[in-house]
Amino acid sequence: MISRRFIPQKDVVDTHGFTPGVETSIIEFPVAWELDDYPYFHFASRPINQGLRSVGEVRAAWQAEFDYCHAHVSDGIFTLTMHPEIIGRGPRIQMLDDLIGYMQSTGGVVFSTLGNCAARLQAKGRTALHTA
Repeated sequence: MISRRFIPQKDVVDTHGFTPGVETSIIEFPVAWELDDYPYFHFASRPINQGLRSVGEVRAAWQAEFDYCHAHVSDGIFTLTMHPEIIGRGPRIQMLDDLIGYMQSTGGVVFSTLGNCAARLQAKGRTALHTA
């Protein structure tokens, strides 16, 4: 459903597709193709997925997404999706390490598992970490 890019939410069940219904206990964490290593680095022979981007291009895209989230989304979650067979090349790992270092140097950033984020949501009795 992913309707909000950086804000977790609880899913709803309804017989009419994506119309909000009864809230469930399932927490949906934001994911997005632009924050996934696969579309940038995977090679496919068909033009639908060109892949094989430079690490500089990917770093710039991910850092821009992070900077936006950090500046504009109160209590947001920045979720990168990594596949070991995709990200696990030397230059890509170095780029990821550099990006993590950049994120760590930015004030107010916490690294956490999604399990810990879910527990934090439940402890606060909220359906999203975002308060606005």
